Amino acid sequence: MADIKFMNLSENGNPALTDSLLIGNSDSGLKRVTLDTLKNTVAPAINKPLVIVKSTPINFADFSANGFASVTAQNVNNYTFLCWLSITPVNSSVHPKVSDPTSSSSQAWLDNPNADWQTLSGEHSSGKNPWFNAYAIYVSDSVMK
Repeated sequence: MADIKFMNLSENGNPALTDSLLIGNSDSGLKRVTLDTLKNTVAPAINKPLVIVKSTPINFADFSANGFASVTAQNVNNYTFLCWLSITPVNSSVHPKVSDPTSSSSQAWLDNPNADWQTLSGEHSSGKNPWFNAYAIYVSDSVMK
């Protein structure tokens, strides 16, 4: 793998594609390469997003009366679960949190289990059909290697 040595890129801290850097290894020594050449070499190899966000639904029925609901992140081909980002309510005024943001199998919990459960039950009884989206961040396996 080549070692990259950065040079002083642009006087104003905003590098241009015509700026260059030195790239080298023990086989071929140092060579000056423009950022444009480097961009054209690397960019075609990146054919998918490095980071994506996916949602997992949590329904009213998933919550127990003690204020918890199990939530498991989706399996996404060629991506690795990184963490839970947030849980957003749909048709609800309740805002659950994730108990372990770094675990793909975690629990959504209510801040105030008694009061929030009563609110959530009331919303369900009134026909609002409350549910939640738990958003997870996934990183491309090419980054995680």
